[in-house]
Amino acid sequence: MTKLSLLIRSLYRCGFLLTALHSSTVQGITYDTIMLSGNEPRIGPDAYVSLFGSPVLNDAGTVVFRAGSFGTGNSGKNLPGILSVSNGEVRIVTRTGDVAPGTASGDSFVGATERLTVNNMGDTAFVAQLYGASVDSTNNQAIYYESDGELRLLARTGSSPSSADPSVYFRELFGPTFNDDRKIAFRGFLEGEGVKFNNDRGIYVSTDDQPLQLVVRSGEIAPSSMEGVESPYLYIFGPTINESGDVAFLSRLSRGGIGEPLNSGVFIESDGIIRSVAQTTDVAPIPDSQATFGYIQASSRINDLGHVAFRASLIEDERIGQIDQGIFSTAGGTLHLVARAGDPVPDLDTSVSFSFFDRTPVINDADQIFFEAVLSGPTVNDSNDRAAFLVSDRMSQLVVREGDIVPGAGPDVRFSRFFSGRFNDLGQAAFVADIVGPGLNAPTNRGLFATDASGNVFTIARPGGLFDVDPDPLVTDYRTILGVDFGDLNDRGQLAFVLAFEDRSQGIFLAFIPEPSSLVLITLVFVATLGVRR
Repeated sequence: MTKLSLLIRSLYRCGFLLTALHSSTVQGITYDTIMLSGNEPRIGPDAYVSLFGSPVLNDAGTVVFRAGSFGTGNSGKNLPGILSVSNGEVRIVTRTGDVAPGTASGDSFVGATERLTVNNMGDTAFVAQLYGASVDSTNNQAIYYESDGELRLLARTGSSPSSADPSVYFRELFGPTFNDDRKIAFRGFLEGEGVKFNNDRGIYVSTDDQPLQLVVRSGEIAPSSMEGVESPYLYIFGPTINESGDVAFLSRLSRGGIGEPLNSGVFIESDGIIRSVAQTTDVAPIPDSQATFGYIQASSRINDLGHVAFRASLIEDERIGQIDQGIFSTAGGTLHLVARAGDPVPDLDTSVSFSFFDRTPVINDADQIFFEAVLSGPTVNDSNDRAAFLVSDRMSQLVVREGDIVPGAGPDVRFSRFFSGRFNDLGQAAFVADIVGPGLNAPTNRGLFATDASGNVFTIARPGGLFDVDPDPLVTDYRTILGVDFGDLNDRGQLAFVLAFEDRSQGIFLAFIPEPSSLVLITLVFVATLGVRR
């Protein structure tokens, strides 16, 4: 065993490296190759895998993703399926042509499966498309849950969510989301007797060997802070579920003509009781202000403490005519203001203020909040008017801003627009961003980046860069990146993503975002790797 292997093994046992022992390291980020197209015979004789979808990831490092499999050994089953990779072992969850369990006619899976999710037990839930002699447009969609190699049907279009009322059935299914206790929540559109536009959707939960339970249905009366005012749920969005089984959702509300399109609220169901977190016309918790909530635009996941974060418009006489918004959260146990349009931006000149918020804030299980904002001020222009922030103990910290230098990309290469992002319980974030600078044009101007809990920014991958796809530290296989597809970030600092290369190959990879305390040790591994591999 080489000195490098011994060093890597020692660091792994100390908890500093969470990916495979023979992963490559670049600029402090440790990488591992999960699967490479054209080089994976593990799913069947003479088969290889390509056409990867965005992966999902749990805290145990299990990566689940959609893929197309091709080869002479896969005749009749060469369309997308779902693969799960854990500790280097590849497992087929389902594949086109497989019989769909729970269907009396023996219907089969077909086409792309959607909305993958995986819990920390390695269980997978997804929405699947079905085909067969008895399948038509009314029953061709289903939600499945897979555990220990066994698939179980949870819900199917055309079937009733309740044996007590078979005249009502599912028309369309959304979700699902579930926790480590295998409690699954999803949203369904309904059809049938008595179903109208104002009562045609609901949120349901399923537990092992238990019938579906209704959490909430549109048309029911929502809890309200306005005495004597009845507020039926109208359109329901979500849900998300935490480890305690609490379910959070967003809903538009009907209040008999009081600006119905603007009425909305955030709600939490726990032990069969629904409570309101915030609704339109509630007084917003802003010191020295009588502002009330307008349209509550989005809610994020509910964390394991039962807390949420959301953004909302605000109504206050003196601010009529301008955009007035805020980010709010129940982190710490009470509803409070996180940031408001017009307020000064932390860590910047006092002339720079928040302009508006157009992305959903995210809360982690440590009650930290990650949000993005558009800025305004005399020094602000199109090249520096967006930024991301981390909130801990109600204190906001600037993480990254348009115009900042991109790490490792040259002195004149800077961040431009930000796109989708993730946030974990370590306070780390990952995001996609456009970058601008000499010689950068689409598609070479969009990359994947991450930050540690101290705000250090790392480049994970960007088009035009070279990437070593071989996990063996003694072998190199550099390929030029053509495109980056964001995946998932877990609570151990692992980031799953897809890269497409100029030679038309693809791969799914894991990157480990280092904590500040481990940067020195990881740098030692990087130096040692340089000495061996280059």
